[in-house]
Amino acid sequence: MDFKLVKNFIFFIMCTNVSLTKRIQTFQSQELDRQLKALQRVIDFMADRPEEMNIDAIFGLTLGEAHLISASSHSNVRLLTWEQKNNLKKLLKKCKKIRNQMKKILSIKSEIDSIGYSNLTDPIYWTGPIDWKSDFLKSTVPRKLIANHETIMNLLWNGRPNEDESDSCIVDTFKEVEQNICQITDDCEMMLSEDDNPQGFATTHRLLLIMVSKAFDCEELKKISSDKLIPKFCSSILQNLIDIERVGFPAPLPDLVMEEVLLCGAQGYLEFINDHWLNIILNWQEPSGCFSASPKTHKSRTRRSSNVIDFGCENHTTGLGVGTIALFIRHYIENANINEENYYFE
Repeated sequence: MDFKLVKNFIFFIMCTNVSLTKRIQTFQSQELDRQLKALQRVIDFMADRPEEMNIDAIFGLTLGEAHLISASSHSNVRLLTWEQKNNLKKLLKKCKKIRNQMKKILSIKSEIDSIGYSNLTDPIYWTGPIDWKSDFLKSTVPRKLIANHETIMNLLWNGRPNEDESDSCIVDTFKEVEQNICQITDDCEMMLSEDDNPQGFATTHRLLLIMVSKAFDCEELKKISSDKLIPKFCSSILQNLIDIERVGFPAPLPDLVMEEVLLCGAQGYLEFINDHWLNIILNWQEPSGCFSASPKTHKSRTRRSSNVIDFGCENHTTGLGVGTIALFIRHYIENANINEENYYFE
């Protein structure tokens, strides 16, 4: 055996592996930097115009802050560069500052605004652990759809609840909180179980009601476990997401896409938290940092809970941008141990 030849071969392999590892490390670091910069831009946008934000925008910011809190306290933070850790710390601090600032000047216009102000905008309720998982949802397939007005409106909102019903269910859930009672009403529970082919915002608002009840330790549903409803809703939402892409993301469906990714992603379903959806969402971010329900040249049907702000963006959608990007950052950090050798150590 030619030991010199073997030695040279081993040396070549080792050098190749070191070079590949360094390239992977650079790619991984740049990917997280891209997400952090995108989040910085949207947070800066909100910080510069707090008077343009509504309760929905503050709620999106609150969810984003909660995901940053969880990410910052995870053991995998040790795998980040010093600069990444510092940027994460600065973003978290700024989220808290502008959330409190926006709450001080928020105009309470409705009962749901009051409930949101008093209960939903504290990140402590949204920092619970996420059980990341894949292939847990019902299989979905691309469907042949015609991108006409009827199809788009059906994908946007079909079935119950409508916006008013959704607000009412959340308000009713909190009416007895002061007496240490938290429970979804019978009428709202019936709506959750209704088989009326809910689509779009009707399904995300059903999921949101369950998420609210869990965050505040409400009593379990009487007739069906909420843990059974969550995968059912997210399977339906994933199909809706695929259908929306199939028809080309016409306005105002980008707003719905971000809501679907944020809510089901927060349930740990990795079908929503991947490079495909991240790249689509970051491509919708305007140069100013904000988000619109109708990016580029589309015209939007503005929702009651969303108002047009600077640069043609919308406050509701911009809040979703904070929550969604922060969730991707949280996922990136919490799952770093899967490819630990690809990260920097200090």
